[in-house]
Amino acid sequence: MDAGISKLLARFRGTGQRAASEPEQARVKLASLTDAQVNSLRGVMRERLDGFASGRLYTFEEIVPPDRVQFLWFEFSLLLCLLSTDLEFASDAEGYWRRIAPPVLREFSPDISNARLDEIMTAARGYRDVWIRHENDGPLAKILDLPMLAAFDCTYDSKEYPEILRISAPKILNDNAGFLNRYTSIVRPG
Repeated sequence: MDAGISKLLARFRGTGQRAASEPEQARVKLASLTDAQVNSLRGVMRERLDGFASGRLYTFEEIVPPDRVQFLWFEFSLLLCLLSTDLEFASDAEGYWRRIAPPVLREFSPDISNARLDEIMTAARGYRDVWIRHENDGPLAKILDLPMLAAFDCTYDSKEYPEILRISAPKILNDNAGFLNRYTSIVRPG
């Protein structure tokens, strides 16, 4: 991996990242979100959908992923990961996710079925499980390549993988940083 990509990835290594000399501090979990926070997160997800639909997010100059929508599903999964990290109980995180994601997805695609929403939730739970296992050692780094592999229909062993990584990783990290920054400004301001 080139130095620029490594530097970008290091910036988003995770909420629990600390130097070996720092004492471990427990992250304070939130008991709940306010209605204003929920509405703001809906707004962010609407903006992300608009950015995706307009081609501003997750598009690459030199290559076109055959299944670009994987990046969109990843962002909805990342929302569940972050809520699960910030809230006391996973069931609360899923409840808030259901208050945010399905209404926004239905605005964007009124015909989306409950079965499809359940599939998106199931995928989000899978990402969350990996995220939680790596919460203290860079959870984003552990899951960020998964939507890229799915979107480009490749594996780590694919001969195209190094070139896909070189071309797409900086844009993926930048697009993802926008989401992470907005989420943090709403849920953990200050």
